[in-house]
Amino acid sequence: MSHLPFDGLSSTEFERFCLRLLEGLGFKNTEWRKGAVGDYSPADGGYDLEMMLTRHDPDGWEYQETWFVECKQRKKALSFNEISSLLSLDEEADVLLLMLDGHISRQAREKLGQWQNRHPQTRLRIWERHNLEDLCTQEKARALDSNGTPFSDFLVTSSRVRSQDPIVRRAALAALERIGIAHPNFRQPVVDTVCQYLRAPAESHDQDVRRFAQSILQRWLTGLDDRLEPVADDEIWQDIDLDLSGAHLVDFRFVSGRATRAIFKDVRFAGVTRFGHTSFRHHADFSGSVFHDSVDFTSCTFALGADFSRTTFHDWSSFYSARFDGYADFSASHHVDEASFRRTRFDQPASFVSAAFQKGATFERAIFEQDIFFDNTHFGEFGCFESATFQTVVSFCGSTVDGDMDFSHTTNRGRGLYRQVWPAGWSSPYRNCLAVVREEDMPDSQDSLCEDCTPTKRCFLRETEES
Repeated sequence: MSHLPFDGLSSTEFERFCLRLLEGLGFKNTEWRKGAVGDYSPADGGYDLEMMLTRHDPDGWEYQETWFVECKQRKKALSFNEISSLLSLDEEADVLLLMLDGHISRQAREKLGQWQNRHPQTRLRIWERHNLEDLCTQEKARALDSNGTPFSDFLVTSSRVRSQDPIVRRAALAALERIGIAHPNFRQPVVDTVCQYLRAPAESHDQDVRRFAQSILQRWLTGLDDRLEPVADDEIWQDIDLDLSGAHLVDFRFVSGRATRAIFKDVRFAGVTRFGHTSFRHHADFSGSVFHDSVDFTSCTFALGADFSRTTFHDWSSFYSARFDGYADFSASHHVDEASFRRTRFDQPASFVSAAFQKGATFERAIFEQDIFFDNTHFGEFGCFESATFQTVVSFCGSTVDGDMDFSHTTNRGRGLYRQVWPAGWSSPYRNCLAVVREEDMPDSQDSLCEDCTPTKRCFLRETEES
């Protein structure tokens, strides 16, 4: 069969491949000791997977074996030091298994043999790349459901996505899409393969195939596609992780999308990008990405927050009516054109520290339920916070403005350990008025501000009483 398409897989995807293969071989009761987002796992206790395998003695006696599995990706031969943690576990297992996308060094193999002689009660197994290829062709390594396509067929199709012929690549992607439609347990591996293809360096003659790959994600994770009729809600692929870190995407549409984990770190977006009404159920990572054209995040929900730090927006960007239920990080982001956060809701702390709004930004009617920091932020032509609500701490320490700031009708209910810090020339009296006003318009007595409101400095208390 063709070589397995390991090159370009993230560590998370390789672990998922190992998990699928072992399940196809009959392992049960899987525990995947992964809890992080991205291409790494947290401290996992020395191994990635814990699984059970049923064994039978010649007399028919059935028993369970516990397997600890460590998955390793290395371009060079794996050294003994890189796997020593697996051999010093406090927990006990019947079998310790190393699954490698490459091979192990001779020195490591010798030391592992010595370790096995000292620990005969635990069997040590090593599956290198050629072992994995052989296992995928076995009869047992068939589909993960009873009616499935052979797992080896899926892997062969995946390998053809790397063909030099664009016609073969497109045909392979279409075949993967059909596998995902017919076999739900293959949907995550299908998406992983499509993402792997989109993460590969883009070539000018490959744009049509890349757009087709994008359309697979758009159709089955959002239900919308220019090629065909919309997908019914019950046919949309559920509980899918999306890792497009480092990809090059063109005219990417993910409107009303559904993704469990979404990683768009260091992505280059060309053409109009649309994420409107998408629900990100876990942390969304857009850090370091570049949007060369306009992008729309209207009414998006970020359940565990989002990272837009160091992101560059070359054109207009909109987060109109978006909601951040977790920490929102826009630190050091660069907005060349206008940025809109109108009616955006921040339920957790947010940071725009060292962000640059070259043309300007509007936060009209935005709601900040927790601390918000605009320290060292630069506003170009304007900064609009009309009718915005600050519930706790707000800081504009060191911020600069080339044009004008609009804090009309702003509600400031900030209280806490830290004092509010407003842009130069602006203040927020606490005693009787919760508005943010120009210092030059402040009356001599803050107590009398509510009795001396003018059209240039509206008072929240007066407006509340009148309403």
